[in-house]
Amino acid sequence: MAQITPRITAAHLTHGQFTGSPVRAVGKLVADNGASVQLQLAGEGPLATVLCPSGTAAYQGYMEKGYFEVVGTLNGDSTISQMQMAFMGENLDMPMYEQMVALTHQFPDMFEPRPRAALLGSGRMAGRRAVVPRRRVDAPLVPRRSSPRARSPGAGPCDAHTPLFV
Repeated sequence: MAQITPRITAAHLTHGQFTGSPVRAVGKLVADNGASVQLQLAGEGPLATVLCPSGTAAYQGYMEKGYFEVVGTLNGDSTISQMQMAFMGENLDMPMYEQMVALTHQFPDMFEPRPRAALLGSGRMAGRRAVVPRRRVDAPLVPRRSSPRARSPGAGPCDAHTPLFV
């Protein structure tokens, strides 16, 4: 199974809990220094310096208006060594994102990926597909009439020649 990458806010930069491990950080681009960028992450705290080994060309044109998600390793000096980056748009509700990050830390079991068998339940039927009854291809859509006589007029149960009461 893939390693879980925790989401962090500005408060986690100096916390030390995730130092040396991969993290996800979302923030607003506030500075571009050529080899690194600075993001204002959700929550109160310092700016995050993101070290960009392949350059900062992908961040061009989004100063003070673009939000980015960075996946990278949190270093001991509170910098993030970027591995991946994704543009998140120009409108992002950062207080709501901060609350979402707090929930991922408060209830980690709800946000962890689960193996497929765990999602399908347990017991005898675990891992099996649901069987849906299907109509046979050659089966008629409406019931067939039993004989040609039943189709002819006057041959039904209310015919004058058929007694209603026996």
